[in-house]
Amino acid sequence: MVGESGEAPLTVVTPSDPDARGCQLSVSVTGVLAEIARSLRSGHGVVCDVRPPDVVRLAPAPLFCTFHDCWRAARALREAAT
Repeated sequence: MVGESGEAPLTVVTPSDPDARGCQLSVSVTGVLAEIARSLRSGHGVVCDVRPPDVVRLAPAPLFCTFHDCWRAARALREAAT
């Protein structure tokens, strides 16, 4: 997916190497970070961590999150960023 500016609105910045990453998923977003985080939380019930200037962090914990929870969060992130 590419936005009007010609760049993808979401880019995964979490390292792909399991030895170089923690448990969270870090996504760089194009747009106003605070608005995207607010939309995730209030519009979709997705709790995230914000790291200015452009990173949203999600922590899908396997003991607490189902596949459906992760799918719903991914869909909400896509909707919030476009």
